[in-house]
Amino acid sequence: MVSLAGLWGAVGVHPDVVVGHSQGEIAAAVVAGAITLDEGVRIVQERCVAISQLMPGGGMLAIAAPADELRDRLGEPRWEGLYLAVDNGPSSCVVAGDFGKLQSFIVDLDQAGIWSRAVQVDYASHTPAMRSLSDRLAAALEWVSPTSCEIAFHSCVTAARQEGSSSMPAIGCPTCVSRCVSARPSRA
Repeated sequence: MVSLAGLWGAVGVHPDVVVGHSQGEIAAAVVAGAITLDEGVRIVQERCVAISQLMPGGGMLAIAAPADELRDRLGEPRWEGLYLAVDNGPSSCVVAGDFGKLQSFIVDLDQAGIWSRAVQVDYASHTPAMRSLSDRLAAALEWVSPTSCEIAFHSCVTAARQEGSSSMPAIGCPTCVSRCVSARPSRA
């Protein structure tokens, strides 16, 4: 993500605003100038270490369906333990939760003619199953001290422009790992 921004910059295309999505918020913070590339790499490493310590048994499923439709489906008692994890746009979402229930959900979606594909992870990001990471990540990232941004940086976590230390919820993602992330446009 950062290298793509560098590639565009090399040919004279520079962003006025950057926005990240989930771990992409770390890349956005680097591109915006809130943190250095080395700091971004270290944050990604800390996040990966924390996630690797989770018990396996979760999963994620990319689905070609609107968020509202999936919320309705997930409201059925049989899908308790599955969550709308990511709202990427009008008909692109991710549901996460218990691996076994996801397998049944795939069958249900297939019978309804809805495309889905498993994401190759063994954890359920952006769900309550990740809450145990929040404190661990916050402690592991105490050293991060974002600076003023050179480029406007907006967060999918807070939907607000990020600046200096206020950008920590986005950069460190200590809270975003446990709740739904939306890529819906925010107004600058």
